[in-house]
Amino acid sequence: MSTLAIGAGAIERLAASVLTRAGATPANAGPVARAIARAEAEQNPVCGLFYLPIFAGQLTVGKVNGRAEPKLAVAGAAIGPRESLSAGCSKLQPPGETTRRTIGRYPGASSRG
Repeated sequence: MSTLAIGAGAIERLAASVLTRAGATPANAGPVARAIARAEAEQNPVCGLFYLPIFAGQLTVGKVNGRAEPKLAVAGAAIGPRESLSAGCSKLQPPGETTRRTIGRYPGASSRG
């Protein structure tokens, strides 16, 4: 079996190309492509090219909105735990609330706080 060495830049370009062809905007594909290339450079393929076809598939079938644009809602002068960050997803919960709700769903689980 032979091996082929590919540089991080080539991996990033390949990943960005695959993701944009699957439906992501270049602005959304870029950071994911960089993360994939970095994972490969750090010899962590499970977080690298291994996931590229999975991400592309999720974009293709519409499970992930590759054209989402993050929007930040601010109520006042500073961002606090109740403001929301949305990129085509539901509102984020303040730390702890999601955990408490999830724990409470399981029989015998105790709710903390």
